[in-house]
Amino acid sequence: MSAPTLNLELTGTTVTASIDGEAGVSYELYMAAGSSEPWALAGSVLGPGEIEVADLDTAQVYLFIAIAKDGLNYSLPSTVETVTTGVDPASEGLFIAPMEALKNMLAGCPSFRQWCGATTGTSEENLQVALNKISEIHDKTLARPYAYMTFGDDYNAEVNAGGSRNYFAENGNVLLCFEADIAPAHINDDYASGKAFLGAGGIGTIITELMSLAGLGGYLNITGITQTDGPGRNPKGEVDKNKNPVHYWQVWFQISWS
Repeated sequence: MSAPTLNLELTGTTVTASIDGEAGVSYELYMAAGSSEPWALAGSVLGPGEIEVADLDTAQVYLFIAIAKDGLNYSLPSTVETVTTGVDPASEGLFIAPMEALKNMLAGCPSFRQWCGATTGTSEENLQVALNKISEIHDKTLARPYAYMTFGDDYNAEVNAGGSRNYFAENGNVLLCFEADIAPAHINDDYASGKAFLGAGGIGTIITELMSLAGLGGYLNITGITQTDGPGRNPKGEVDKNKNPVHYWQVWFQISWS
C-alpha cells in the first residue's frame, strides 16, 4: 500500500484531518503534543475520509501522521503535518483579543518565521522565537528584525439589523510595525536596502501571507491592510545605547478586522 496523503485544517482548538489514498482500507490518525512526546492514536476511518480531533490545548504545537491499514498490512506513514494552536484571544478581553489573535497569526506565518530567524529549532522552539519577536510595546531592547503592535484608533460595535437585539457586529483595527537592520553592504544604497526589506522574503511576502490566511481556521478576520507610515530609513545620526550608529528600515500598517 502507498503512504496516504494528509491535510489538516485548524479551527480554534479543533483539527480536521483529511486523509486521501486507496479506497476501501482503514486509515489511522496519530498525533503527538510536541516532537518529544509519544505518538497516540487520535482516530480511524474507512477511507479516504476525514477525522476530527477536538478540544486541543491552546499555545501548543501538534504533530500528525496517517497510516493505511489493510488487515495485518500497514503502509508507510504520511508526511508529518503540524498545527499550532494559539493563546485563546477571548481570554485576553475585548480590546486585547484582536492584538493577541494577530500575534498568533503572524507567529504562525512561515514567511515571518523565515524573516525573523525562527527556523533552526523544533516546531515548538520556532513558535516561541517568533512570538518573542512580536512586542506589544515598542521594546527597543529586542534585536532586529522584529514586529511591534499596539492599539488601533478605531473600534465600533453595532447591533445586527437582522438579528437579536444583543448581537453586535464588531470591527476595529490594530497598528503593526516592522523593523529590520540594513545589511552593511547596503548602508549607502537606499534602493537595494529597501528592496531587501520590502521585497520577496521581506515585508511584502509577510503581508501577502497574512491576506491569504485572513479568516481561515480561526485566524483573525482581517478586512483591510493600510500602509500608514513609511516605509523609510531611520533618521541619520541615530545611535544605540553604546553610541554606535544604527541603520534600519521601518514601516507601519493599520490592520482592520471584523
